[in-house]
Amino acid sequence: MATWLDATAFLERGCGALHPEELVHGEDFSLYEAMLAIQIGDTKMDIGLRREQGPSLAEELASGHAPLALSLATLEQLGMQLMQAEATWHLGSMLPTTVFSSLYMLDIPRLVSNPVLHALCLSVQQSCTLVHDLLLNGHVCEDEDISIHTFGMRILGAPGTTALPQACAALRSAVEDLGSDAPGLAAHLSFRLHCLQGLERMLAANADGIDAGVAQLELALGCLEAVSAAASSDAATDTAADGSCGPRSLGFVPGINVRHMGLAPPRALAWVSARPAAAHWRGVLRALCDAARAVRAVRTWPQLRAALVTLAARDSHAIVRSTLYAMLTKPMTAARQAAGSVTTPGPSCRGGSGGC
Repeated sequence: MATWLDATAFLERGCGALHPEELVHGEDFSLYEAMLAIQIGDTKMDIGLRREQGPSLAEELASGHAPLALSLATLEQLGMQLMQAEATWHLGSMLPTTVFSSLYMLDIPRLVSNPVLHALCLSVQQSCTLVHDLLLNGHVCEDEDISIHTFGMRILGAPGTTALPQACAALRSAVEDLGSDAPGLAAHLSFRLHCLQGLERMLAANADGIDAGVAQLELALGCLEAVSAAASSDAATDTAADGSCGPRSLGFVPGINVRHMGLAPPRALAWVSARPAAAHWRGVLRALCDAARAVRAVRTWPQLRAALVTLAARDSHAIVRSTLYAMLTKPMTAARQAAGSVTTPGPSCRGGSGGC
């Protein structure tokens, strides 16, 4: 039986020792909110932290922090830093504090007067949307692997089949317009185009689509080599007072979305630098190609089991596991069945006498 102790004397002694302005109360923390956290049983005390109220998106844009007239060199730098932002998200951070900490990503329709910038940001949004939907539908990862929470913010692409073709068309047009004026930027846009087309075709429920998807991802790998060769090993970043680091580039505001997010402590954000980001993308694309080839080679259930065991041993990223899940669970079309995909087990394999 629990024994209750009277703590009144201790509390009175503590109150008597404290003077005005000595209560625990800071810019991001108050005693009232901390006590509320204790009352609801939040052991991490995260709810005891207040939201940071920084400038709004409209105020930042009005201040000219995200101009539309950008040089080709600046556009290339922005493309690389958005690639870093995606890699940072893939490796455990949150979308609102990484990719969508860019003011350009928060108001894409505003960018139509700059076709290259518009195509770049639209493709990044569609890439995030495609990965988000894959992870959500696959449900084969934990929050520790990758966070898909958007906190109700409308930052991803609209559902449907029109947004992705529009992004691909914008990328093709931008690459054609660039010509040979900016080979590094053209390679980056081509990388985006091949990635989107590769994932889209790989998710088609037939063998031809999977093969076409692999071919596109291999083209993306070739473009990535050109992009990473131009990336500096010491990409420009800033380190904040709390230890967070992010890109030193036009249009990035690390705390722009904090007011819309849940109450959380100001944890430091470790931004993935340029070359590790390129290495991350390279590893994901190669693993996607390997997974697709493994699915295409499967003809029987024992072969499928062996392929899954082999792929599991590689500890692939959640994106790869989710894509593999999507390829294996989509309804088979006639084209896929004719290509010799896994045959459905007969009744004798589902229990009863004559088991397999």
